Amino acid sequence: MKPGARRRLLVGAAIGVVVAVALGAAFVAGYLATSQARAVDFFFFRWRPVQPARACTLVAIDQRSYRELLPQHGAMGNWPRALYAQALARLGEAGPRVIVLDIFFDAARSDDGELVAVMRRLGNVLTPAEAEGPRAARPAPGVAQEFDVRRRGTWPAASP
Repeated sequence: MKPGARRRLLVGAAIGVVVAVALGAAFVAGYLATSQARAVDFFFFRWRPVQPARACTLVAIDQRSYRELLPQHGAMGNWPRALYAQALARLGEAGPRVIVLDIFFDAARSDDGELVAVMRRLGNVLTPAEAEGPRAARPAPGVAQEFDVRRRGTWPAASP
C-alpha cells in the first residue's frame, strides 16, 4: 500500500460510518418519513394504472349495510361466522372462479363449522395467511425467500 493510502482509507471509512449512523438515526426518529413517502408516491404515480380483468367484481360492506347489521351482530369483529358463510354461499351461486376474503379470522370459534363447510364446498375461497420467520438466513441466489406460514383458524387451505 502507498504511504498515506491506509490513512485515507480509514478516514473515508470513518466518514461513511458517521454518515450512515446519522442517516439511520434520522430515519428511526422519523425525520425522513416525508421524503420516503414522496419517493414512494413518485414511483406509484409514475406507473400507469392497471385495469382489472373484465370479469373482476368487488363485493364490499358499505356503511349503510354495516349500520343495519350493527344492532343485531355488534362490531364486525364479533359477527358470527355463519353470516360470512351465508354471504359466501350466495357469492358461490354466481359461479366465480375465485373468492378472496380480505378478512383475517384470527381465532377459532365454536360456529366455524358452517363457514368451513361452505369454503370446502366452494373450493375457491382464499383467506389471508401470516408469514413467520424466514426458513434460511441467506437463501441461494435467484431463489425466492421461503417462510413458515401460519394459518389461523381451521380453514380448508390448512387441511391436507
